[in-house]
Amino acid sequence: MPTVRPDFKGYYPRAHWAIEALLSSPEFSTLKWTSLQPNAFLTYYVASAVEYIKQYKRTGEQGTLRLMAAKDAPVGSVDPNEVGIFAAHLLALDDPSSHSGAKYVLNGPEDITGEQLVGLVEQHIGTKVKDVSYQDLGFLDALLASGFGGLGQSKTVMGSLKYGLLTMWEGTCSASTTSKEVLEIAAPRTTPAEMVNKLLEE
Repeated sequence: MPTVRPDFKGYYPRAHWAIEALLSSPEFSTLKWTSLQPNAFLTYYVASAVEYIKQYKRTGEQGTLRLMAAKDAPVGSVDPNEVGIFAAHLLALDDPSSHSGAKYVLNGPEDITGEQLVGLVEQHIGTKVKDVSYQDLGFLDALLASGFGGLGQSKTVMGSLKYGLLTMWEGTCSASTTSKEVLEIAAPRTTPAEMVNKLLEE
């Protein structure tokens, strides 16, 4: 995962790296651990598209479709439940030692660009989307303004989420980066179109 490194500007991936470094130290040599690194969660990646579809079906009116996705960058977002399924497979092994200290990148089975996500929306609403805002960070601004996390939550820490999105916009989080062990043990199966359908039913 391109963000899990000590010099990354986003807090959460940097903290992920720090935990891995801690667990790799001699003091933890007897502990068996595996690090799972999902690039992006599919539920969040398609959330604004799903809300746009729901709103259109309620009102028949189009607003601006605001997507965190870049127009052309492929991202292999993964269903978070399938990260759990992969973890369960590792935990169920009689001898997980071959995975001790391993770092596995997880993605969904197929990439989707922002433009393709717009296409999914158009399939559901039966017309062209008139106004799209790609690489839109409005959701993050709203999250920070809402006081998400309660008292003591650092806005600087929360705001650093944007750096992970910048990495996705560079095209470095495609399905091709999935670790081969993930594909061999419990390959994620949920596609973006399937996730959109699932969320529309909720």
